[in-house]
Amino acid sequence: MSNTYTKNSDPFHEGSPKEPGDLNFERDSWMLMIERIYADTRLLLEREGQLIRGEMTEKVVQLRTATTTLVISGVVLFIGAQCLAATAIIMLSMVIPLWASAIVVTGSFVLGGGIILLVGINKINAVDLKLNKSLEGFKHIGSSIKEKVHEIIKH
Repeated sequence: MSNTYTKNSDPFHEGSPKEPGDLNFERDSWMLMIERIYADTRLLLEREGQLIRGEMTEKVVQLRTATTTLVISGVVLFIGAQCLAATAIIMLSMVIPLWASAIVVTGSFVLGGGIILLVGINKINAVDLKLNKSLEGFKHIGSSIKEKVHEIIKH
């Protein structure tokens, strides 16, 4: 549907061009306003769709970055923890029995791993998935439509 109103675009058009005394003049001005509202609303919704796509892409990139960081740090920490645990158990076994040193070192790593896990979960939870810009845009569209309707009602 075009933004320009012509007599050919009016399926109910009969007769000559509109003049204020013509009975169809008021209906045609209403039709023009409705067409404009339709075109404006369609354009606004298309732009809002583009904004939503952009925001969703941004959110996906943020989540991907946070998740990738979490996975890489987990792998590196796991390998490092194995090496460190073996070294700590061997060193501690010189002071206390081997079985006791294994329990102490294992407990330390479980505690440290739990803390790191909580930090990673907090990073993922910190990503705001709410489409703030898009919601504001839809609120604006709603108020624009209300204004147009009130404008039509006044005429």
